[in-house]
Amino acid sequence: MAENNFINTLEVVKSLYLLGEKLYNSIKEKFTPQTDVIISSKHIGDTIFLCAFIKAYKEQHNCNKVLMIVPESHQGFISMFPSIDMYLGFDSIDMEAIQDYIAIEGLWNADHIIYGHAPARLILNRDCVEFHEEYKSKSMLVNTFDYLQLAEGSEPERMICRYLGYSEEKDTQYGNGVLLMPGAYTYKTGQIPVAFWGKVAKKLSDSGFDVFTNYNNKDCEIMIEGTQPLATSLDELVDLSRYLKGFVGIRSGICDLVAETNSKLVCIYPQMTPETGMVVAPETLFKANLYYLGREEGIWNYQYGPDVEEELLDIIVSKLSVE
Repeated sequence: MAENNFINTLEVVKSLYLLGEKLYNSIKEKFTPQTDVIISSKHIGDTIFLCAFIKAYKEQHNCNKVLMIVPESHQGFISMFPSIDMYLGFDSIDMEAIQDYIAIEGLWNADHIIYGHAPARLILNRDCVEFHEEYKSKSMLVNTFDYLQLAEGSEPERMICRYLGYSEEKDTQYGNGVLLMPGAYTYKTGQIPVAFWGKVAKKLSDSGFDVFTNYNNKDCEIMIEGTQPLATSLDELVDLSRYLKGFVGIRSGICDLVAETNSKLVCIYPQMTPETGMVVAPETLFKANLYYLGREEGIWNYQYGPDVEEELLDIIVSKLSVE
């Protein structure tokens, strides 16, 4: 049985490699060298940071055009970054295939095609294949500069939000709303207790807000009792940002997206550095560069701690209550 599993695993690797080779060569032949191709195969925040520095990349590397290759779900906001000329959305199989091919061949930055993440290697086990990345900085900003080979001090370009026409119906439904975002791929559920999010929802509701939970039935998401589920695509979320009173979320890629809008955002981190207190200062690592994406007004960063729950609840309400 173990031998059969291993043979099946090898067949999967071979199949993905061949598909990845085909995709890579097709992209290379069709777009390069006139266009530089940047592949973002990870999460929302990774893609947003790469997109924010495409303008700097083009200026510093004498590049005329950039094609971004991203997961299908990211396509909705890619076109909101002015310096991106073209983009392609890959499904999960195609993205895994080109990622595995690049890993096996070591093509992290070659022939005008850049893999916008840490170099990695495939580890072949008896019944699975693991994609193991080399350790990089905890700062997405530092990583982005490294992957794109940017000069220190390079400035980001802000996303230009694309809003749909004004909707009186949306204004009525969401105009007094706060969207909770308690799920993230980066942090495991439980690092901030689910019960705390329930307290946030109750505090906001008691203060007169309509409370929603960002819930698209993904593994990393949790539905908070006493709130209304709100499932949206990423571009729809950008559009809703102009109606909602604000967002409260655990640090995630969606926080990066909200930071590119003008909506209020209270970003909460698991307690990583208790000695620094509740406020996450802009000069600390755990600002996670939200400020760096383009604005300081209307973004507040805090660390969760069981001993500061009540104070944090009051702060959340006060920040979202000010017009």
